[in-house]
Amino acid sequence: MKLSEKELCDVILEAFPIQGSFTEDGQTEDKNNPQHIHAHRIILSASSSYFRAMFTGGLRESSQRVVPIKEVDVEVLSQLIDYMYTGRMKIDEQNVQTILATASLLQLTCVRDACARFMLELLDMTNCVGMAEFARAHACHQLAHAAQLYTRQHFVEIIDNEELMNLDKEAFIDLIQDDRITVPSEEPVMQAVLNWVKHDETNRKRYLGELMSNVRLPLLGDDYLLEKCRNDETIKRDVECLNVIIEGIHQLKMTRERQSDIAHLCSEDRNPREEVNRRWFLAREPMPESQHIMIIGGQAPKAITNVDLFDPDSQLWNPCASLPQRRCRSGVSVCNGQVYTTGGFNGAQRVRSVDVYDPRIDSWRSVNQMNARRSTHGMTTCQNILYAVGGFDGTTGLASSEYFDPHTGNWFPLPSMSTRRSSVGVAAIGEEIYAIGGFDGVSKQCLNTVCHFEFDNSLREEQNIVIKPAVVVTGEE
Repeated sequence: MKLSEKELCDVILEAFPIQGSFTEDGQTEDKNNPQHIHAHRIILSASSSYFRAMFTGGLRESSQRVVPIKEVDVEVLSQLIDYMYTGRMKIDEQNVQTILATASLLQLTCVRDACARFMLELLDMTNCVGMAEFARAHACHQLAHAAQLYTRQHFVEIIDNEELMNLDKEAFIDLIQDDRITVPSEEPVMQAVLNWVKHDETNRKRYLGELMSNVRLPLLGDDYLLEKCRNDETIKRDVECLNVIIEGIHQLKMTRERQSDIAHLCSEDRNPREEVNRRWFLAREPMPESQHIMIIGGQAPKAITNVDLFDPDSQLWNPCASLPQRRCRSGVSVCNGQVYTTGGFNGAQRVRSVDVYDPRIDSWRSVNQMNARRSTHGMTTCQNILYAVGGFDGTTGLASSEYFDPHTGNWFPLPSMSTRRSSVGVAAIGEEIYAIGGFDGVSKQCLNTVCHFEFDNSLREEQNIVIKPAVVVTGEE
C-alpha cells in the first residue's frame, strides 16, 4: 500500500490548521478550511491505540469515510501518519512539544518517549519549570522527574524566571513546600514568594499570607524579617502576612532559648527545611569551607556509573570520573582524603567490590573486595579505618560487619550483631561506632534499637529504644 498514491485508502482524516499557522507561500492558513489526510484503517489501528479503539470499538467513526480529528494541528498529524508508514520522523526544537502532545493524544508512546528524550537534552534553567509542567501533563514521568529535580537544584538561579512567575498558585505552593529545594538559606524562597506576587500584584496579593506561611521563617534571621516588614510595601499592606512573619520571629526567639551545643546526626536523609516543617527549628551547622558534596552512582532508573560534585561556593554541580562499574544502594565514606564506595547493587546482583576515588587526580581505582555481598549497609570511618555494617546480600538481611585497613588493603570480620540490620544508620564518635535502627528482614519490622562497636572491635549490644533512628554528637567531636 502506498500512502502517497492513496492506494486502497479507506479513511480520510479531517483536521484543521492551528490558529496563526502559515502556508508555504507565507499566507495565513484558513482555520475554517479543513485539510484531508488519506490513510488505511489497518495501518492506523496497528500503530496507535487511539485509532485501534476508534475503528474496532464499535464507535461511529468505525463506519465513517471521513473522520474529523479535533484540536490537532494538521501538519503534525500528517507527520505522525507518515511515521506510521515509514518509521521515520524529524524532531527539532521547534516542533518537539507539538509532536509530543499530539503523539500523547494518539497514544503513540514510542514517538512520545523519543520526544521526551530529546527534550531532556534541552533542559536548562530557562525552561525547567515549564518542562516539568508540560511533561507531567503528558504523562512523561521520567522527563517530569528530571525537570523537577533540576528546578529544585537550581532554585536560587530561577527565582525571577518567567516560567516560575507564570505558575498557578497551587503549583507554586507545591514547589516552595518541597523539602528538596537546594538553597543556601531560606531567603531565596521568601524572595521567590515576593517576586511571584509582584508579578501580578493586583490578582495575587490576596495570596501573600498563605504563601508566606509556607516559608520556613524560623530559618531566617529576625533582622532580615524585620527589614522586610519595614521596607517592603507589599508586606506592609498585608495584615495576614505581617502576622505570619511576627509568628515566625516569635518561633525564632523560642529556638534560640532552646539552643545547645548538640548537633543531630541521623541515619535517614535529613533536610533543615523538612525539620522546620515538623517544628524543629535548629538547622544544620554550615559546611566547613573547601568541602564538597558528591553523588555517587544511583538509579536512573537502572544502576548508573555517574558521579557528580557540588561546590557550595560556586553553587555548581560538576561531573567527576565515572565509577568503574554500575552501583546503587552502596556504602560511601571518606578516609585519608579519599572517597570509598563499597558494595551495592549493579542491576543484576549485590556486589562485594570496593572502589576508591582520589580527588587530586579525578580517578577511581579498585581495592580488595569485602568478605560479604552488601547493599543498603551502613558505612563510616573511625580512626582511619573503614567500617561496613549490616546490609542486604540479595537474599537476606545481614547481622555481620567488617572493617577495612587501608594500610594493609585487607578486610577483617567484626563480631556479628544479634539482629539483622539493612538500611542501617552508622556514625562514629571518638573510638566507638554506633549502628542505629535499620530493618530486620526476619521480623519484617523497622528497628528502634542501637548497638555499638568499640575501637578494639568488641561489640556491645544496647536495646535502648530511640524515638527515631538517630545518634547525638556533643561538643566538637
